[in-house]
Amino acid sequence: MSSPPGLEFASFWRTFAWLMLLVVLPSAGLSGFGVLAIINERAAVEKRLEAAWGGRLERLEQRLLEALPHNAPVESGRLGPLVQSLGSEESGGEPVRFELQPLFAPARSDTGTAAGLVGKLVSEVERARTEALAARPLAWRPLPPPLQAYRLAAVPLDGDPVAAASLRNRVLYGVLLGLFYVALAVGTVYVARTLHREARLSRMKTDFVSLVSHELRTPLTSIRMFIETLSLGRVTDPAETREVLSLLSQETARLSEMIERVLDWGRIESGRRTWAFSSTPVQQVVDGAVAAFHAQRLGEKVDLGVEVEPGLPAIRVDREAVAGALLNLVQNAFKYTGEDKRIRVRARRERKGVAIEVQDNGPGIPPRERKRVFERFYRVDGLLTRRTEGSGLGLSIAQKIAEAHGGSLTLQSELGVGSCFTLHLPAEDET
Repeated sequence: MSSPPGLEFASFWRTFAWLMLLVVLPSAGLSGFGVLAIINERAAVEKRLEAAWGGRLERLEQRLLEALPHNAPVESGRLGPLVQSLGSEESGGEPVRFELQPLFAPARSDTGTAAGLVGKLVSEVERARTEALAARPLAWRPLPPPLQAYRLAAVPLDGDPVAAASLRNRVLYGVLLGLFYVALAVGTVYVARTLHREARLSRMKTDFVSLVSHELRTPLTSIRMFIETLSLGRVTDPAETREVLSLLSQETARLSEMIERVLDWGRIESGRRTWAFSSTPVQQVVDGAVAAFHAQRLGEKVDLGVEVEPGLPAIRVDREAVAGALLNLVQNAFKYTGEDKRIRVRARRERKGVAIEVQDNGPGIPPRERKRVFERFYRVDGLLTRRTEGSGLGLSIAQKIAEAHGGSLTLQSELGVGSCFTLHLPAEDET
């Protein structure tokens, strides 16, 4: 026993919500780590460069201390060229210059606490200004006595490699996160569409089984009742016997028509339907559909008018299939009109071929329903529809046949006035 459609769609949305929760939480955590990595990227690059140049600075410090004359006064003017000379060997040909930079000490003052604070503030401002204007070192190392007032720094010559590496890594992180979310969004949409399609297919299968069972039960019940009537000898009058046999024949034909329609729809949907294309006059297609309609509706009261514009070009179609599609439209017009049934079948030329219209004087179709009437098993909800038997496949089959011939099926409707279905088919010289 299948679940009701409402429960199926509730289950679909519940499953989709759990799926989104399981996807969004890890992705949010990953994004958080990515954002933190982007924020801390410069510090990480600085740490890596400092570690890479730390060993060179240590070796350069040892060589510098060994090269200093013993007990000689420390003069920055003489130490600068010495550092550059020794550092050229440690740079290894990379665009880096080693410098001896002064360390700023807090200013001292003998005039009291206020002066000391002012001097310290001035010193800090001066140090910040100098460091802002100076090139940012890749790494630096304070020197021991007698060079405790200086630091040894590795300064880049071609811009700030920290900023370049940091920017490159940030762009890489950003692109990867963007690609991740694009893939996540595409995957989410695909999964949602797949789940929704599967839920719809499940509901359609349930509707199909229920609808076909209901539609087949009605003629089968009538056939069984007529057979029991005849077998039990309840009808003895020859006229009544002929009437019962006529009704039995009609119900059998209706049952065969339903089964054939379902089978035809199955063949079209699976792509197993073959088409016998041939050059066919439009008049033959219209006459075939109208003749079949009259044969199926013997004794029915209907005002059916046919107008075929003279000189129409031939169409290359499967005559039986197109006539069947047109018959479906005429049958729909007959079933979904009231007591005063007026149906008009018109064939006229249009810009790229031929248009065959089937117009009725029924109640019309609401605007919100006009696109859905071509869906499989869909029927407009209304009092007349509920009173009328049907499988909801006629318009879907007619549309599939039109599309298989390179044409289309359109609808124009006005509430309280009627509906007009138009079968557009390309002319033979246009195909």
